[in-house]
Amino acid sequence: MKTLLLLVCLVLSQTMLHATDLSVQKLFGRWQASPVGYRLGFLPKSVAMSDKWIVAGVSDSDEGAVNRGCAQVYSATTGAWVRALFARGAAAVDRRFGLACAISGNLALITETGTALTHVFDLSTGKWLRSFKPLPPDDTTANNTGWSLAVEGSRVVVGAPLTDGKGAAFVFDLKTGAQLGKLTNASVPAGAALGGAVAIEGDLALLGS
Repeated sequence: MKTLLLLVCLVLSQTMLHATDLSVQKLFGRWQASPVGYRLGFLPKSVAMSDKWIVAGVSDSDEGAVNRGCAQVYSATTGAWVRALFARGAAAVDRRFGLACAISGNLALITETGTALTHVFDLSTGKWLRSFKPLPPDDTTANNTGWSLAVEGSRVVVGAPLTDGKGAAFVFDLKTGAQLGKLTNASVPAGAALGGAVAIEGDLALLGS
């Protein structure tokens, strides 16, 4: 899939929600290689949207290396393509950058399970700002770190559903990249894949399996 459909609904009232003037627009990516088999925004977690930006991950794109991955950035108001984002460093096989995406203001957060890294970019300029990953011994790629992602305020929650055979999520400071904690549940059975989905609201984090 090489395009993403954008559905726009206008809210007309603060007391009642109305879907009106529904419009459909195709969003096209721009590629360095022939996009055969690319799946733009294929997974729900690989698409993020704010009132200003749309970020769509393409973790199986072969831009410079097989399954290197990339993310395509669009204007949320016009649907116009803005730029493509790539993980910092040399292109490498199976980095799978773009598997999960989130937006906080003018910042994009994008994971890649092939390195266990979460990257932060300035959407206004496309500039890479920082990357972070779990502290040892949880920094291994075998944990599938980056399978899911959520951000609110200065806190980022990154799911790692293969950690310790049960799954976990890691909490980071958005501004510094420092790890703030590891979320686990000893009562879940082996293979539960905790952290397969994550969400955050205030001081609460929700981990799905």
